[in-house]
Amino acid sequence: MGRVAGRGIRHSVRLLHTVGVTSARKDPALTDLVERLRRDLGADYFVLADHWEGDLLATGLGRPDDPTVLVYIAMQLDATDDGPDYRLLGSLFYECELPTADGLYEVPDRGDGVGYPEVLAAVSNHLAPLAS
Repeated sequence: MGRVAGRGIRHSVRLLHTVGVTSARKDPALTDLVERLRRDLGADYFVLADHWEGDLLATGLGRPDDPTVLVYIAMQLDATDDGPDYRLLGSLFYECELPTADGLYEVPDRGDGVGYPEVLAAVSNHLAPLAS
């Protein structure tokens, strides 16, 4: 999909809903999602590579042997009469990232407005252990 500038500015739009939040405690639904991925893929399939501590609805999962190979996952909000509620949609965003020699990263795969099966497939494929 192309090359993108380094970490820090790329997901700034997703941080808007967490302005003023200083706690690194992630939303329970995101924690549940990560635990479900661990159950489905195995406890050692990925490591947390969370460069988005201030975003309570997003995290990164890295390959254990190289955490810079990662999948960024964010839960998406949906405006309802009662306020934002991503749980109603179960809508997720993911971006598979590969580091490049010049400090940028490539995005070979991305999904927007997807469900758990698509995120599971992306994490499974992108973070697959290297063949020995």
